[in-house]
Amino acid sequence: MRCDRRMALLVLACMGYGKEATADEWAVKGSLVQQLQYNDNMAFSTTDKKSVVGYLLTPNLQATRKTEVLGIGFQGQGLISRYDDSSWDCDNYNLGSNNTYQTRRSVFGLNGGYSVSCSYTQQISQTGILVPNNQSTNYRLAPSWTWQWTSRDQLNLTTNYSKTSYSNSVATNASSTSANFSGNNTYTVNLGGSHQWSQRITLNGRLNFSNTQYTGSNASTQNLFGFQVGGNYTINQNWTVNATEGLVWVDAKQSSNGVSSGQNPSMSLSNVANLMSGVNYLVRFASITLAGIC
Repeated sequence: MRCDRRMALLVLACMGYGKEATADEWAVKGSLVQQLQYNDNMAFSTTDKKSVVGYLLTPNLQATRKTEVLGIGFQGQGLISRYDDSSWDCDNYNLGSNNTYQTRRSVFGLNGGYSVSCSYTQQISQTGILVPNNQSTNYRLAPSWTWQWTSRDQLNLTTNYSKTSYSNSVATNASSTSANFSGNNTYTVNLGGSHQWSQRITLNGRLNFSNTQYTGSNASTQNLFGFQVGGNYTINQNWTVNATEGLVWVDAKQSSNGVSSGQNPSMSLSNVANLMSGVNYLVRFASITLAGIC
């Protein structure tokens, strides 16, 4: 099943490959790093110190293709760890794809990714002991669309889906600890736009919605609705003032042992004002940002 999902990511990376593609349109680079590791206290324990010797292998591969209308990018990274104590063996993989298709007025994007990591690298805050054989898996998919309506008006639509889950491959006492890690499924939709009122003033707005479902013994669901309006005023080539104001409405429901307990929705008003310098004459690529929350 995992192989099928990884193959789907490879297909996603190769989306749009045409018959007229030539070899010079592709750019491919990769690397392979090998390391030896010694850790005298792998579990960060003050009472039961365990020393391990390991071998680390880090492959990395990047492939891109760019034409006038099509852009394809794929990246694969890995971190394979093997130790003399096999309970600490770990395989980390991260596959990602970034694709764009551009027409005269529109830009379509499709980003995706699949990653597997050993969550024992996160320290358990209550015990201070790292749990081996605990693994997290993440899937993500993010289509987007940007439309240049007029020379001064632009609309954009972005969506995102992300799924994170945790599992323990060994049925030990650590299995109960893995319940402390809460997986989640998240959906987000953002609809925004901007209008260039003048050469100095740009107005913008955004509607957003997100739905997050947390899994585990204490499952919960959270819906978020909001909108923001704001604008940018360019004083000169060095200074720009940004102001944004919006409303957020949150609806959360929590369940314990299968019993649902609703919570009252809440609404909040947020104001943000930023004053920034985009160019610094002494250090050309430095910037200064002053932000205040009203």
